[in-house]
Amino acid sequence: MTNKTLILVWLLLTTSLPTYSQANLPKTSVSLQTDLLAYTTKGGYSVWGVVRHGQNQFALAFVNYPNRDKSYYDESGLKENDQFVRVGLARYWNKKKLKFLFYGVHLEYHWRELREDGSSEQLTDTYLAFAPVIGYHWFPFKKSGLSRLSLMAWAGPRIRPNFYKQDRVFEQTGSVYPTSSFVDGSFGFNIGYQLFSR
Repeated sequence: MTNKTLILVWLLLTTSLPTYSQANLPKTSVSLQTDLLAYTTKGGYSVWGVVRHGQNQFALAFVNYPNRDKSYYDESGLKENDQFVRVGLARYWNKKKLKFLFYGVHLEYHWRELREDGSSEQLTDTYLAFAPVIGYHWFPFKKSGLSRLSLMAWAGPRIRPNFYKQDRVFEQTGSVYPTSSFVDGSFGFNIGYQLFSR
């Protein structure tokens, strides 16, 4: 092989490889989302920042969810405010027919306040939780002017590893409230807007 041929092959490789690698880079996107279930209680809301790169997704969320366990406390007059930060890690399936399906885990840090009606006493607790989840994320308006809007439904069991079975007691009134269970359901229905995609 002559020097001219080697130079020609080298030039072809160096000019085609970057083009090839750019064309095959995993798609990256940044979205803002909110979980609509958080709004089912007065004062509830959630804000999610989501980054997706190829099949992998990272989410960071803040959730304010007051009195979501009101039925659990059996109309006792207890006011509960549960706030938590959630980190979500997910991976999407690679198959074309399953490309909207994902599986992953949510890690949560909760700080909760409990207060009785008519009492100034307030109990607080903090705990960690995690939830293996599966979900479905799609862009139903892809062929319209709302192509950046997405919907995402997910569910899984939430587990509190540092759970301890200890009822909460208000000293002023002597009222006793049972703790939440070791495992409960974690569900979400997010609506999102894609800010950036390449």
